[in-house]
Amino acid sequence: MKRLIQVFLMLILMSAPVYADDFKDGKDEVYFCAETGSTGYSYDESRGRHYPDTNGLSRFKMKLDRASGIMELAIDGLPPEAPIELTRPKYNCHHLQGFPELFSCQKGLFHFDFNIENGKFVKSQSVSIKFPTFGIYIGYGKCDKF
Repeated sequence: MKRLIQVFLMLILMSAPVYADDFKDGKDEVYFCAETGSTGYSYDESRGRHYPDTNGLSRFKMKLDRASGIMELAIDGLPPEAPIELTRPKYNCHHLQGFPELFSCQKGLFHFDFNIENGKFVKSQSVSIKFPTFGIYIGYGKCDKF
């Protein structure tokens, strides 16, 4: 029952976003971010299903433009031929009414939630609902402002 109440409250909070008009105070902010933990599911073609797997921890730079509600990541360590959408993804962000320190950002099936007061983040991707051979991923960590 407690879990049901938590899910219900989260759905209420998520149903009341405040968009880019609430980002008026700002300039670009640059952060250096590092994952503390990462897990998910990888796809095994021979079995035809996903299985639990741990992912390597990543580090990246993040630029947050509060005025436009755009967040851009600079991800190192990908192959040089990786498309710009993977190496420098841009997310559309908003914060929830009543929680101006929490930013919820999305780019398709990629999600990035960020707390500007303490630098904590959670990021995830669920591309596998469209492309079954892709993995499912969630990671968390902390960003420090430059």
